[in-house]
This record gives sequence, structure tokens and C-alpha cells, in this order.
Amino acid sequence: MNISSALNAISAKCAENAPESVYIGDDDLKHCAVCHAPLETRVSFGGAERVMPCVCRCVQEKETLQKQQRDAEEKRQRVEALREKAIRHHNQRMWRFEAADDPTEKHIRAARWYVDTWTEHKKNGMGLIFLGNVGTGKTFVALCIANALIDMEVNVRVTDFRHILNALTSSTTYDKNAIIDEYVSCDLLIIDDLGAEYQTDFTLQYIEQVIDGCYNNGTPLILTTNTSLSEMKNPSDTKYSRIYSRILGRAVPISVTGEDRRAKQGADYLKKMQQSLNLYSEQNNVPCRDFGETTTIGIKIT
Repeated sequence: MNISSALNAISAKCAENAPESVYIGDDDLKHCAVCHAPLETRVSFGGAERVMPCVCRCVQEKETLQKQQRDAEEKRQRVEALREKAIRHHNQRMWRFEAADDPTEKHIRAARWYVDTWTEHKKNGMGLIFLGNVGTGKTFVALCIANALIDMEVNVRVTDFRHILNALTSSTTYDKNAIIDEYVSCDLLIIDDLGAEYQTDFTLQYIEQVIDGCYNNGTPLILTTNTSLSEMKNPSDTKYSRIYSRILGRAVPISVTGEDRRAKQGADYLKKMQQSLNLYSEQNNVPCRDFGETTTIGIKIT
């Protein structure tokens, strides 16, 4: 492309983005009616003067805003694609730290710290393990970490060993290696409910392969488990010693205490249902006995 063609291309590009409202200034050049900046300039080319279009501040700001909007939309699409790949359950894609019952709880603060200092943990291959009884919020806090890091475009995978074992036990030897590689090659692997699958030596070998793969690859692990820290340090069955040792060597244990939130939420919902049914019977003059002694979910209506 020669100089003349390049100038013509620039002129055409400027003309595409030119503002609609213009006027001719005292310099006999076009000006933007909004910011009053010149839309043309005089240049010397080949021994002759030529009037060339230029971009005013309004157009520059508009182009900058459009680029920012395009970049934001492209990032949103990338993030949502990562989230869809990382988290199977749709409702868990919505879990955020802001929804925590008490943001000052130790495990919530530890999780936020982990996200804020993620680069360091990625470099060192360090993770967390949340220990506690059923329903205390271990899965919730692990998924909050996942969503926060996915928002930062980190390649996270969230799964449980039941899902991994189902995939491995129904695959060929080649596929098994590919499946394990897929899990351990992500930036962060989150495994929910560790320990619930330890039933046979057959399944244990696959669990070892995944844990070892993460350990050897330097992939950080975040795990949740009902197993106590004392049991992990001194397992009653020695066949778990090596797995627990690998995990504790790369994951900081965080205790998650409190009541069973799922049981409480279920009880609160059932109570609301009972109150609603009683109110319905009063407003519509329908005796409670018409609903039966109990409902199908076991709420007594009397």
C-alpha cells in the first residue's frame, strides 16, 4: 500500500466515525458541534496541501467506550464458559461470599484470603481442606472460592470422587489417563465430600491417582470432608495414610463449625408450609381434617 492509498484509508476510517453534527470554523475546516474540536487538518503531501479528516475528542471517547464494552462482553462470555465447564450444578454457580450467614466466620475469612492471595498459592501448589460435620457450609465456601476465582478467569474444576470414579470405571485405560490429566491440568481442583467413597481397594487406587497427579503436577487442591483432622493425621486404616499425608502436605486444614444449616433450612421451610396450610384452611373454611392427618411430607395439620 502506497502513501496515497494509506491516507485514503485513514480518511475513510475517520469518515465512518465522524459525528453527525458539524460546522465550518473560521479556519474553513469542519469542527465537531459538541466539543468544537477540528474534524479536519491540513497536511503537505507531494508538494501540495491536502485536507485530511481527524478524530475529535467526542469520537475518541465514543470509540474508547465501545472498546471497553466489547472487552467487557468478551470477558463475560469467557468467564461464563469457564463457569459452565467448571461447575455442573447450576445453582452452585450463583454462590458468593456475600450470601454467607456470617462473613466474619473463620472459614469465610480464610476463603477470602485464599482468593485475594491466589497467585502465591498457585505458584506454590497450595490449597485448603475444609473439615466439619454435615451441613455446616463446607461445600458453600468451596464454591464461593470457585466462583470468585472464575470471575478472575482462573481455570477451576469442581467435582466429587463419586463423579470421578464413575467416569474412570467406565473408561478404557487410555481414556482413564486422559480423564485424570484433564482434572490435574486445571489451575485449581475442588473435590467435594472427600472420604465418602473409600470403600474398596479398587476405588482407592483411582483416588490415589488423582491426588498423586495433583501433587506431582503442582495443582492446588481444595477439599471438603466430614473426616476429622485427627483421623486424617492418624487414620485407623493405614491404606489411607499415604493419601492423607499427600493432602495435608499441600492443603491447610480449616475447621467449619456450627449447626446443620440444611436441616435448619428444611425445618424452617416445613414450618412455613404448615403455617400456610393452616391459614388456607381458615380463609377458605376448609377443616384441617380434609387434608388428612398428615401431609405427604409428614406435617401434622392440627
